[in-house]
Amino acid sequence: MLVIKIVGGILLLLVLIALIANFHRWIERKYRFDFFGEKLFATAFVSNVLLYFGHSWYIDAIKDNGDELNGVLLMVFGAVGTLYIIYQNIKKSAFFPGLLISCIQLPLFVLGSFYGAIMLIGVFAALGSAKPVYTINQDQ
Repeated sequence: MLVIKIVGGILLLLVLIALIANFHRWIERKYRFDFFGEKLFATAFVSNVLLYFGHSWYIDAIKDNGDELNGVLLMVFGAVGTLYIIYQNIKKSAFFPGLLISCIQLPLFVLGSFYGAIMLIGVFAALGSAKPVYTINQDQ
């Protein structure tokens, strides 16, 4: 039964990826703009990081009876980045298609940012792993 669940999950993931790829091609042909491009993804990544750390900073400041303004400012900057993405989508298409594209695009960018950050940490961990040190002329 577990194997069927795993295979079903993998098939569902492949179908979702195919649907997203077809939607991306259709949107790109219709509006001649790459809504899932690197610039908007980088903006979403930075916005998500600012929102996450701003929220963490705000909660820690409330617990420690500290200054909450720093966390609020980070969250505002993250929200401005997210609003910029929505603005770009509406500007490159019409109002309602831009909102629809944003409703599909932003959750995908959040997931991509989360898993991208994990992969980035993994790459840095693999590249920065400790190597053995050999001593050649050691006095005994």
